[in-house]
Amino acid sequence: MLPREYSTNAMLPPWSGRAPGRSCPRLVQNETRRCRPRRRTKIARYGPPRTPRKQSALTSSAPLRTLHGIRVRPSPPPATGAPLMVGLVFSRNSGTDSYGVWSFEPEFPELLTPVPKQPGGHMARGEQLLQLGGYLLAWGPARRTGDKPLDFEYPYRLLPWDAGSPDPLNVPPLKSGSWAMEKFFPYPGVYSFRPDQERLLELIPFTSFLMSCIPATGRGTYQLWNFDPDPAGPADGDPIPAEYTAQNAFQTIQSGHELLPVANYALDRNILSGELRLWSFDPQNSAPLSVPQVAAQLPAIDPSHRMTVVGDYLLAWNPADLAYRLWRVDPTARAPLGEPVRTGTLPGALDAASTLTGFQPRLPVDATVTASPGTLDFMRQRIKHVVFYMLESRSFDSVLGWLYETGNDGIHFVGSDRPFDGASEAHYNEADGRRFPQKKYNGGNPTADHTLNVPAVDAFHGYADSLMQLFNGSQPGYAGRETPNMGGFVRNTVNPEVMDALTPAQLGIVNGLARAYGVSDEWFCSLPAGTDVNRAFSVGGSAENLLYTYELGNRYEYFPMTPRRPSIWKVLYSYGITDWRIYWAMCWQNFVFTYHLYLKGQIPSVDSVVTNQGTQYVSKIEHFFSDARAGTLPAFSYLEPIWFNPSGGTTSYHPSTDVTAGEVQLNELYQALSQSEGANWENTLFFITFSKNGGLYDHVPPPYAQRPWPNDERDGFGYDLLGPRVPAIVVSPWIKEQTVFRSGDPVPFDSTSFMATLLEWLGVPRAQWRLGDRMGKAPTFEAALNSPEPRPPTVLSMPVQPPGAGGGSVDTSCDP
Repeated sequence: MLPREYSTNAMLPPWSGRAPGRSCPRLVQNETRRCRPRRRTKIARYGPPRTPRKQSALTSSAPLRTLHGIRVRPSPPPATGAPLMVGLVFSRNSGTDSYGVWSFEPEFPELLTPVPKQPGGHMARGEQLLQLGGYLLAWGPARRTGDKPLDFEYPYRLLPWDAGSPDPLNVPPLKSGSWAMEKFFPYPGVYSFRPDQERLLELIPFTSFLMSCIPATGRGTYQLWNFDPDPAGPADGDPIPAEYTAQNAFQTIQSGHELLPVANYALDRNILSGELRLWSFDPQNSAPLSVPQVAAQLPAIDPSHRMTVVGDYLLAWNPADLAYRLWRVDPTARAPLGEPVRTGTLPGALDAASTLTGFQPRLPVDATVTASPGTLDFMRQRIKHVVFYMLESRSFDSVLGWLYETGNDGIHFVGSDRPFDGASEAHYNEADGRRFPQKKYNGGNPTADHTLNVPAVDAFHGYADSLMQLFNGSQPGYAGRETPNMGGFVRNTVNPEVMDALTPAQLGIVNGLARAYGVSDEWFCSLPAGTDVNRAFSVGGSAENLLYTYELGNRYEYFPMTPRRPSIWKVLYSYGITDWRIYWAMCWQNFVFTYHLYLKGQIPSVDSVVTNQGTQYVSKIEHFFSDARAGTLPAFSYLEPIWFNPSGGTTSYHPSTDVTAGEVQLNELYQALSQSEGANWENTLFFITFSKNGGLYDHVPPPYAQRPWPNDERDGFGYDLLGPRVPAIVVSPWIKEQTVFRSGDPVPFDSTSFMATLLEWLGVPRAQWRLGDRMGKAPTFEAALNSPEPRPPTVLSMPVQPPGAGGGSVDTSCDP
């Protein structure tokens, strides 16, 4: 969306034949929150109450109660301890058709506690089980359909999770059918000398994708498949309808290896030697287990032991005596397993032939803490609609820097109580032998003869220019992990206007919302670069290992045809969450920008609806206003502005255009949510932010950050430095007036924090996101909802509108 940017930037588990359970564990950040209570993850369990393993801040003896069929213990005080997982384990025995269901609770005396189920519930021996997204996939064994080598098929059932079912592995399937052998084995006779290995199919789940493996001696063949549950589609549909990457071979993985998915990674065990290795799972790579392997210190696991993962835990046990060790896994640590968090013996109902499969359903709301403002459960009970609106190319200082110029009186601080960190004329840049202070545009006064188009020329803001602005040419700069000095903005752009900041008197709507509700002065863009890569971070957790723009020409047109990492919408869809919509205001290069770059090509069943001009998932902005007035907004609405319109009416606040049109549009959106008849004001949250600073000055140095994928690197940049601060405003009747919120963690907010909060609000466990390590560690902002009672909407006043501030026409005839 950046005219200057356009012109300056070029375009087995197990492989030995066993069938242990597999699960996707959770990657958790364990830093203690310094200034606000830490939200604790609930323990969901079944069966009668029992005595905790130990009475401490980590446990509670309060009675259990039922939520959505799951027995849930009230959370202990949120200020102490590490999070406890919600998890289930399904046990199987290769000699029988029976199965067991167990509650998995590392903080109680019994690691596994049996869950009552219907007598006689069964699962055919030889049928395998895994978690795929929010579903359970049962498949196999291979059965013959004819006399030819490929005359085999693999029956499958995709099971929705029903917490209230007494026989959860026999609920009516969402999808069922059979996969022909040739789907996975297109070239019979070439994979192995052994016919039994030619029919041995291993499936390894990664939430939104399924990896098929043929574990032969001398060659480990793999293929990555796109998971599409298509909840509204036919019951005999294929949940993996298309390949995502072509069939190929691992360099060093073959028969005798066991792969277990762990967050964004795969643990690889050589069963004979016990050696463990760690690989990054990256679906946009031609080799999804990305090379090189992740450098990590990992223990050996005895060849006789079996393993499974539940949440962010790795469980290894000896089948002979059922003695186990349990580790909590952090794949980003130098020693991802560390020391076992506990040891013991598995229940006697299991035996040497037992296999275990972990499962994490959506988390239930904990009714015992919903009355506590600032908790996630408080937010989950009261908020039913979240609206996200990302604007363009303005730094925090340039839009909100003068918000609390007169002092901190009346501010409700969340996360920390340090003073509001705003603009000041004491901040400056030096260039050409002169000093250029930060100042108010036009003295901060709104007048009818001044258009609000500062800076009048779009500033450089690609990656290389951004580094120059942050470090001002200092060496070694980024390469030496120096703290940015923020001194190069004027020198790089040759434009003193990048130091100008608009005031609350000039931007009455965006400043009015920030003052009437909540604003963060510790929210950074995700990397020092342009629009496309920052927006990719905001909806997918990474820049997809890209550094420059791709919003023009052939690269833009054909971008959806290349494999990419999943977006927030794909993760939601994989968990059966379809109540979302993208609302667009104009075509960009003949396409709906957000859908085209960040969603198209990821979910075939969604693409089929959108390309038929449906409105369930992608609609014009006019439908947002009608949906808001009718009270029929989806759970998650993603709004696009008018990106850039030379004839006037740009609503994105993009530099070189008058921002008044953006103020008008923002006020209209706010009024539709808060004042329209039928609007759901009391249960709606409206989040407003900007993609990046756009080359405009901000005085706060951005910190270094978690690299999103371990092998990401482009032009010497490891995606481990945030960009400058950008505005971030949360509007809700459950937020006190004049709230300023910070993360309260050593890790500050960036654009991944919104999506992390959204996913937790929707109950999707972090282990299942697989949106990269930055997203997996992102702090969330539910603490900003600090009002115990809802407040009526604040009425805002529009600023003075200069002549010619109105809008022009835009192209709305998009090709989906």
